[in-house]
Amino acid sequence: MDTATINTNENKTPDLQPNKPTTPGNSSTAKPRKALLTKFVTLSTAKDEEEDMRVVLQYAEKRAGFVDGLNCRWEEIQQLVAFHCGLANPGLVQMPEIFDGLKVVWLHGSFNLCIPVCINSAGLDHSGRLLPSKLGFRVPLPYKLGEDAFPRNAEEKVRSEAATYIWIDKNCPDVPIPVLRGFGVPGGLSVGLLQPLTKCKLLTPASTQFYEPRVVPFWQRIKFYTWRFDRCLVPQHRIGFWTIDNEGHITLTNCPMFFHFNQFEKWSIPSSIPWSRTYTSADSFYLDLLSGHDNCLRYQRNSAFSEIDAHGQARDLVLMRALLHQFTDQQLCDGPFVMQLTDM
Repeated sequence: MDTATINTNENKTPDLQPNKPTTPGNSSTAKPRKALLTKFVTLSTAKDEEEDMRVVLQYAEKRAGFVDGLNCRWEEIQQLVAFHCGLANPGLVQMPEIFDGLKVVWLHGSFNLCIPVCINSAGLDHSGRLLPSKLGFRVPLPYKLGEDAFPRNAEEKVRSEAATYIWIDKNCPDVPIPVLRGFGVPGGLSVGLLQPLTKCKLLTPASTQFYEPRVVPFWQRIKFYTWRFDRCLVPQHRIGFWTIDNEGHITLTNCPMFFHFNQFEKWSIPSSIPWSRTYTSADSFYLDLLSGHDNCLRYQRNSAFSEIDAHGQARDLVLMRALLHQFTDQQLCDGPFVMQLTDM
């Protein structure tokens, strides 16, 4: 999980503001550095990176602005949590400060920000079950999902995640997963899963997902990975992602989403796969994956270190297409397919 870079001012008050280029004063030969999310980088080091450093160098500033924006809307977050938990008094929902001393309380990962919230005097929820005292308010990070270049990325991610949680809960009830209490997307759709589908004004520009932690002993978690997950191996007729529409219907009609595709899109590199595309053949899916790497060579300015490197990458892509049948089982090309969790 990514960790925040903490600065302190003269009063020792931490903040999430990005660091300006710094040069240590004890060395006249030290190179200027700029802050990334978890470390500092010099110009010479940045030039050797395969990532698009023009984008990466903006993350610290964008994270600071995003976190500050959420912090200014804490009352709206209280109202959203109260709505999904059936609480008449939003004041029962307590949201912590970003920092506890020098410790970062808001959890920041690769693609999401999670704000731990507490419910004072927790009562019963809509279905009569006892509400937990601790939940999580989880929001996707638009600057890590290529939202500027490809609008709707964050929304489609939320819809797919919510649909997957619901599908597992309905089809594999013995698989332990966090409890999803609700979610929301831009445009006014806010769904509480413990009550009928409800439309109301969405108070945040991103998702609202609430989780009830389930503590599972370590040995049971190992058992879960070794034998419980096979309960999710329900055969499917196509390759894609689950999604949920505005009427609450869950379908396997969203294109697959993978970590490296999001890497490309946050660097403004198109994947060339529309949201509605799914696959009934594994071969066509593999060829589209390779097309994404074609686009990386075409659109990313530092995709190759030299002309020789560019020729080598292009050659490898041609060879992968020519030898694809050597790496796949043609008897399984047309399915059936089973669900696999990705790091999104």
